[in-house]
Parts: sequence; C-alpha cells; structure tokens
Amino acid sequence: MKCCDSSLLIIAEVHLIIDPQSSRLAALNTTDADIDHIGQIYQQMVNHADHPQSMISYDIDFHKAIAIASRNPILPVIMEPVIQ
Repeated sequence: MKCCDSSLLIIAEVHLIIDPQSSRLAALNTTDADIDHIGQIYQQMVNHADHPQSMISYDIDFHKAIAIASRNPILPVIMEPVIQ
C-alpha cells in the first residue's frame, strides 16, 4: 500500500468512528435553523454533483454543519483536521 493510500484509509477510519456519533448528537440537539442550513448545503451538493471540486467543498461544509449541530463544542474542533 502506498503512503497516500494508507493516509486515505486512516482518514476514512476516523470518519467511520466520528461521523455516526456526531450525527446522533446532531439528531438529538439540532435546531430548525440547523436543519435548514444542513438542507441548503445538501442541496448544493446535489446541484454540484457534476463538479467534483465544488462537491468536495460542500461535503466538507456538510460535515462541519453536522458537527456544529451536535452542540458538542469539541466535535467541530476535532473534525477540522479530518475533513481537510
């Protein structure tokens, strides 16, 4: 396995650990404003499905918004290096 392949695998593993808990907390603690914001980002992802660079940017925003909606102040901080 190449270095980059290994790094991508490690990042994917971290996502698999963090994302479900972040999503669970967001589902429990989200506000209507959070739901609207996440929905808008999701719609942008759909609208830019044919443009990979834009899609990636909106995907990152999507994960950040979910982490923020969790209302756990540490999640957005630890997510930052993972999603970049």
